[in-house]
Amino acid sequence: MNVEGTRHLVSAAAAAGCGTIVYVSICGVYGRGPHCGGRVSQLTPAPSSFLSSSRLQAEQIVLDAGGPWSGPHVVYGHGDKGVMPALVEMRTITRDLPLDDAVRLSVIHVTELARLLARVAQKGGLADPVVHAAMADPVTVREVLTVLFELQQPALSSTAVGPAAAPQQMRAKGRSGTAVEITTANNWYEAASTWESAGLEPVATFRLTRADLDWHKTAAPC
Repeated sequence: MNVEGTRHLVSAAAAAGCGTIVYVSICGVYGRGPHCGGRVSQLTPAPSSFLSSSRLQAEQIVLDAGGPWSGPHVVYGHGDKGVMPALVEMRTITRDLPLDDAVRLSVIHVTELARLLARVAQKGGLADPVVHAAMADPVTVREVLTVLFELQQPALSSTAVGPAAAPQQMRAKGRSGTAVEITTANNWYEAASTWESAGLEPVATFRLTRADLDWHKTAAPC
């Protein structure tokens, strides 16, 4: 779907005279990391899964057609069935997981991603054809979990497990275990230049709306 679907879409868009196609990929095409503030030009794609490899191929199809692509890392907010719900689930069963402020992530709220993509499409692309879609500054895992726990107040497990056992526990609960990797390794990317090029002011703080919280409470695990 990523490769052939994108190829057909690009072909159909060209036939219809569509001026711009904006492809939304993911920073997973760089591999597992850690990554600490790299610009697109400083990073070499090294996908670690078939899905990421197919996304990388789709990116190239769009680039060859003259279209831009943007790469978010963690997209959160209403509709997220993976990242934030899994972080809460993981934290309730893994009390001894390191949560120092050195672990930082690139994140973007779904509405901010939409705002940025709309501008990229409106401008027909930015100065660079490939950009990172994230808040201008990374957030720490501690920041994310503090907000989640203060607002949502999930019940903590009476029996904690260590990070090594967390993936198995997460899978047993219907989660993938990716949350453990997210909380123990730096994965953040230079994104300030994206907003500057787009002529937009980025949101400066990590925040959740009431709609986001209501979604997280009812969302089924993916």
